[in-house]
Amino acid sequence: EEGQEGLTQFLMNEVVKLQKNTKVKTLQNTELSRKTRTLEDEFKKLRLANQELQAFQQRYNKLREERNTYSDELLRVKDENYKLAMRYATLSEEKNMAVMRSRDLQLEIDQLKHKLNKVEEECKMERRQSLKLKNDIENRPKREQIFELERENEMLKIKLQELQSIIQ
Repeated sequence: EEGQEGLTQFLMNEVVKLQKNTKVKTLQNTELSRKTRTLEDEFKKLRLANQELQAFQQRYNKLREERNTYSDELLRVKDENYKLAMRYATLSEEKNMAVMRSRDLQLEIDQLKHKLNKVEEECKMERRQSLKLKNDIENRPKREQIFELERENEMLKIKLQELQSIIQ
């Protein structure tokens, strides 16, 4: 009898223990389920964060490529700007030389104008003298007149000598 009662008591104790264990296991399962959901939620959040990070990484890589492209373009533009600055300096120097040459030429032109005016004045004077000479040549007596005047002069000399001899 005691064996059956003891067995029943034992079985009851074991059932209570099993119920407690089951209750503990159920609580543990519930807790583990809650932790699993929490971990799954975290995993989803981490997956989303990872996708965002990958998107950011791709955007970063794209921006870095653009920056490299723009950096290369900037270097090219700087080189071109330097070449243009050098060309500008060369052209500026050539312009200054051209301005100086222009001034020299203007000075030479002024000197030549002065000489031209002087030569024109000399030409005018020469023309006047030429015209005078031409007029003198045109107005000079003809050969016959000169010959006639010479003969007359000779006769006057002879008369003069006669008169001087008479006076003496």
